[in-house]
Amino acid sequence: MDVIAAVIAGVICLIALRVFFVHLDDLYWINIVSGAWLAQANEVLHGNAYPELFDGERVGGTRFMVIPIALNAALAWVLDLAGMARPEALTVAGRLLSLIATSGLVYMIYRLGLRLGAMRGFAALAAAGLLLTSPGQLALHSIRYDAPSAALQLGALLWATSQRPRWLWIGVLLGIAIFCKTNAVWAGLGLTCWLLFTDRRALGRMYLGGTITVAVIALAAHLWSGGRVWENILGLTFSAGDEPKRGAVGSVQAIADYWIRFAKLSGLLLPLSLLGWVTLTGRWREGAPYLLVAFWAVMVAWYSFSDGGVSYNHLLDLLVLVSVGMAAAAGWASRRRWWVDGGAYVMLIFVAMAAVVTGHMTREAIHPGDAYDDLTDEVRVAVDLIPPPDGRPIFAADSFFPIAAGERPQIMDMFMLRRIARRDPSVRQMVIDRIDGHAYRAVVLQETWFESKLVDPKVREMVLSRYQSIDPTQTILVMLPITEDHAEGETP
Repeated sequence: MDVIAAVIAGVICLIALRVFFVHLDDLYWINIVSGAWLAQANEVLHGNAYPELFDGERVGGTRFMVIPIALNAALAWVLDLAGMARPEALTVAGRLLSLIATSGLVYMIYRLGLRLGAMRGFAALAAAGLLLTSPGQLALHSIRYDAPSAALQLGALLWATSQRPRWLWIGVLLGIAIFCKTNAVWAGLGLTCWLLFTDRRALGRMYLGGTITVAVIALAAHLWSGGRVWENILGLTFSAGDEPKRGAVGSVQAIADYWIRFAKLSGLLLPLSLLGWVTLTGRWREGAPYLLVAFWAVMVAWYSFSDGGVSYNHLLDLLVLVSVGMAAAAGWASRRRWWVDGGAYVMLIFVAMAAVVTGHMTREAIHPGDAYDDLTDEVRVAVDLIPPPDGRPIFAADSFFPIAAGERPQIMDMFMLRRIARRDPSVRQMVIDRIDGHAYRAVVLQETWFESKLVDPKVREMVLSRYQSIDPTQTILVMLPITEDHAEGETP
């Protein structure tokens, strides 16, 4: 039965990889958040890491951390030298980093499963289960960097629970994780609580490694960006925008809502996963570090979702806990010779999930020339509709579109415009005045739920009053200035 479990895990991973390589150099799952990441990497290639929040013309600003931006830019630079066009180089580089990070995350879950006593096939099945959820697929197929921090933290936990932990280097991993994602602190908090009562000397070594790593990366980022990194990360991450705060109860509701919408099939596995975590309480000496890390992962997610701007990609850390819990349950059943029954339950659920998700992947993604993907096709149409340069820039909510047109985005991250404008309303007014004066040759907006949350309502209102869509039937609107000739509603 373990062999069958391994085969199912292998099929899931192979299909996910097949989808990845089919879409390596196209626009599959490229969206407004991917565009913001690519815009930051593009600025690095122009020698301008972490642009000013506002330089009088262009609006910078990002909450994204240093290491993924630098790696994306570095790999894109290599691909650029190899002859790949700049927009394509940025996209391919971002996708390759997503592949490396997500593969590392899946491997860490697998290794933790073995550590918790699961047989190899069931450990692989638990790890592959992450790829059967929308956040897991998003981490692999899109350009978002939630996976690196999770992989580094699981790596630190794996090392910490080994027979010969190297606490200084564990601290280094945790320090690097923080510079991949600002809330990558749950593994460090969990290990701190554990070591505080078991080995304070090891705790000191871990903190020494982490402190040195954070100090070195912080100094390098400061020099690299001319000090602008702090007004971006610290100034915008912990500042309030005009999006509503969800609060403690609203955070739980948001997690439940996103889980139902984007990870509902994994809900079938929650009983098994919770069983696995409960079994660790019976072996407190061995299970304490895992339980404490899991507790802090839940607390950090709870806090993160209280921010009204946080979306379902942040479920990834919680789904990692589901996979680790399943591996723990498989290990518990195996030790009690119940692995046949436990394995049958796991396989039944995974076969059902694999049938649904794999069928969708096969139908929608493996043959993109034959399958119709609305968003991808419309992105291509929108890029082709952008008019040629005339001395005026493009205004786009998604920074990918100016990059695709060979230009530097006027607004790096539309979500950050709302936070910057709250601190300095003149920035929003400048953007509105430029739109009113037709300072942009074209505007690109997407009529999607996600973008409607991110675009400043007053900016959107001015766009719709001063620009007119070339083709109003499209979801992605390429809009040209409304001139006197078209004031009566005639399509430009």
